[in-house]
Amino acid sequence: MKFRYYICDIITCVIVLHFLYIAARIREILENVGLAQEGLPANAVASSQVLANVSNLLNVRDTELSSFLVAMGDVSLRKTGVEDKRAKVQKESKILLDYTRKAIARLTYLKRTLAQLEDDVAPCEAQMESWKTNLSIMVSKERQYLQQYSNYKFVLVNDTCPKVIMGVSMSFGIPGNPQTWEGSSTD
Repeated sequence: MKFRYYICDIITCVIVLHFLYIAARIREILENVGLAQEGLPANAVASSQVLANVSNLLNVRDTELSSFLVAMGDVSLRKTGVEDKRAKVQKESKILLDYTRKAIARLTYLKRTLAQLEDDVAPCEAQMESWKTNLSIMVSKERQYLQQYSNYKFVLVNDTCPKVIMGVSMSFGIPGNPQTWEGSSTD
């Protein structure tokens, strides 16, 4: 396992030495033609630094054109993958935006409905109070009428008070003597 690390370190050192060798060679060539780094304008130095940064970014291992083309192909594939993901995310974003708009419209409708219902609560509560009052009165009257009904039923069944029966019979317009009602007729 340690052997792999040593090999990777050796390979990295070789690559660095290769770039240092090439850099020294380029520097020597530039100095021979009178284009040393100190003699170059600032924009040329900046351009060469950008070129070095791009080669590091592209992970170019050597100065051959084929390495650069392979690196550019990798970048192009990554760019295509990123564009595909971007298109997918935009599509999902549009769908989510549509859902959000619909949800906002629904929320607005529900808020409006809630406000209308809250406005209708006060009149409905007043109506309910009126109904409760009327219901309590009706319950009271029902108890009263049931009591009267049971009293009249008791009196009619037991025949204990002829005067009451006579008064009731007279109030209903039934003529006659209560003694004649018992089944014995005077005919």
